[in-house]
Amino acid sequence: MIMVVVVVVIMIIIIIIIIIIIIIIIIIIIIMCPGLPTPDYRLPFEAEVGIHPSFEEMQVAVSRNKLRPAFPDMWKNTNTVPVTMTFC
Repeated sequence: MIMVVVVVVIMIIIIIIIIIIIIIIIIIIIIMCPGLPTPDYRLPFEAEVGIHPSFEEMQVAVSRNKLRPAFPDMWKNTNTVPVTMTFC
């Protein structure tokens, strides 16, 4: 019985530690974001293949032409994107 209580207490402590770590990460991300306005949503590769590309068009764009989705220009002038990409 004591063993079960100890295991439950340890699990609760681990969950609390995980929640604290998540909150710290969120706070760090919020502090690093300069509060720029968000651009209107656009689909990845929308400029290159349009709104409704076929499978073949996407295959050519991604596999053959090695295209990658572009970041909005406003993101390139901040430190947020490079830092976020480093974390990921």
